[in-house]
Amino acid sequence: MSIKQLFIDTETTGIDPKKNGLFNIGGVIVDQDNWSQEEFDLFCDVYAEDTFDLGAMEKNGFTNEQIS
Repeated sequence: MSIKQLFIDTETTGIDPKKNGLFNIGGVIVDQDNWSQEEFDLFCDVYAEDTFDLGAMEKNGFTNEQIS
């Protein structure tokens, strides 16, 4: 039986869950020899009331226009 691990990364519009939203979920599945088996990169719609923090946008490299 082969052991696999799933690593997940998320991108958000800031760090406050009450005002910022999730817009990207990515991940990779690796086997026991650390070989990549599968990858995924999904974009999500943000809610109209989600705010965009400048620091978060600079860090993740996306603009408000790309996310909206």
